[in-house]
Amino acid sequence: GNGIGSMLMQKLIDFAHDNEFIEILYLEVISTNQRAIELYKKFNFVIYATDKASTKVDGQYFDNLLMRLDLNK
Repeated sequence: GNGIGSMLMQKLIDFAHDNEFIEILYLEVISTNQRAIELYKKFNFVIYATDKASTKVDGQYFDNLLMRLDLNK
């Protein structure tokens, strides 16, 4: 890629840090999207739960990973 995902993620995190009422960022990603998962981990998001068989694509079920970033750490 050309870094657009990283740039956008950094802007989002910077915005959240500038707004003290935001303490934690949450996201959900399909477990097969390794590129996105690695991007989120690069920004210190951690997986805190798995939502089993929560997304259906072409008749097949996939898990979603629930991730969070604690801005106070």
